[in-house]
This record gives sequence, C-alpha cells and structure tokens, in this order.
Amino acid sequence: MRDFKIFFFKVGNGHCSYVEFPNNSNAIIDLKVCKEDGYDNIVSILEEANIRTIDRLIITHPHQDHIGGLCDFVDKFKITTFIHSPVNFTPDPVTLDWDTYEDMRLGEHCEKVFEVKKGWNSKIGDTRIDYLSPNDIMLKEFSDEVNNNSLLLRITCRGHKILIQGDIEDDGWDWISDSEISGTSLLLASHHGNKSGYNLEKIKKMNLAFVVISAGSKTDHDADSRYRNQARRGVHTTRNGTVVAKINSENSMTVI
Repeated sequence: MRDFKIFFFKVGNGHCSYVEFPNNSNAIIDLKVCKEDGYDNIVSILEEANIRTIDRLIITHPHQDHIGGLCDFVDKFKITTFIHSPVNFTPDPVTLDWDTYEDMRLGEHCEKVFEVKKGWNSKIGDTRIDYLSPNDIMLKEFSDEVNNNSLLLRITCRGHKILIQGDIEDDGWDWISDSEISGTSLLLASHHGNKSGYNLEKIKKMNLAFVVISAGSKTDHDADSRYRNQARRGVHTTRNGTVVAKINSENSMTVI
C-alpha cells in the first residue's frame, strides 16, 4: 500500500504544497513558483519527477503569495480540476497571475472547475477532503474579508487529520466548530505562522501533534514559540527547506 505524502515547499513568504495520494493521484494546494536561488521551484521539481498532470489545483484564496506564477504554470501542466473559494475581490495592481486565476474560474486552462465552501467534500481513494470554511454567513456578511474567507481543508487519511488553510485570522477561527478540528494530527499554521492567525482556544481543541509553518525570514509577528508550546511532537518550518509529512501503510505519521 502506497504512502500518503504532502510536501510543503520552501517558497519564502507564501505557500505551495504538493500532495501524493495513496491511489497515485495528486494535488497542489496554493501556488508560488520561486525562481530565486535558495528556494524551491515547483515547476522544476515536477518536471524532474516527470509529472505533467495535476489532478487537483486548489487555491485557498487568490492573494498573490498563493497564486504566484500561475500564468506560466498553466502553460506547462495539464490541470484536470480547479478548486477555489467563492471569495471575490480585485487586487491592486492586477497581475497576469490574477487574470489567469479569473480565467480559470470561468473554466479555462482546466477540464473542470468547482467553487467550494463549507459542506463540500471529496473522496480520493482512502483519503477524504472536507471543506470546513468559508460558510454562507462569512461570505454574505464579511465578503470583503479575503483572508477569513479562505478555504479550510481537513484532509483525513488512515486515522489522521491534516488542516490546511490560507490566511484565516484569529477571529475567523471562531466560525469553525470545535468538533470539526478536534484530534488534528498536523496543522499548517494559518497566515504563514503570524500571530494574527493564531487562536489559542482553537489550537488547544486540536490537540496537535505537528505544526508546519510556511514562511520567509523570521519577524516580530511570528507565533513560532506559541505553536511550540502546543505541538506535542514538534514544529517544522519551511525556512530551512522542504517539509515532508508522510502516513505509511501502518497508519503512522512522520514529519521531516
């Protein structure tokens, strides 16, 4: 039986993850193509691995540090399914990546497109993805809050839960029920590990084993030490390189 793997790439101030499911399908969650030395270039990594098709491209929210390089990426890879949040805004300035994102919402550069929110789910072999946010109230009453209307994914595989979200803020976590996040094995720290995305009450409900932080250079806004006080088995940061989480056939999770 194949392992479940998720790679959190070193992309500086941004987020880009690649998921290998046990049934041999894949997904990219958020995108940031880095061409600078010292960072991971996901295009080069995929090409070297002879990966030409992305089964699912999931964008938690369309800020530039989560869609960086999208305009070139769509020309290099076949994208089967594009999944995005209903959140809608216009950036300043408008970039080619943004234009490509908007085109994809209309069905270009992909075979299928889904706008998802709380209540959506998908089954991928022995893995399930549930979308816990945004909900209808957030989308209606706080439509201008792009960060808090990020997609929140709960990936469940072999008894382990992994939470991945975009830039949900402290108060945005208050809309997530405790029962949906309890017993979380791994959390990708919200908003790149900044204090603005840290909600102690919710973190305690998770009873975390691992935390991964996708961020650039340390700043005074980092919540690294707070996460270290809560993660039973450690905090890993992409500042030092790619972080890989694995669930093997014996249902054991490791993070390196």
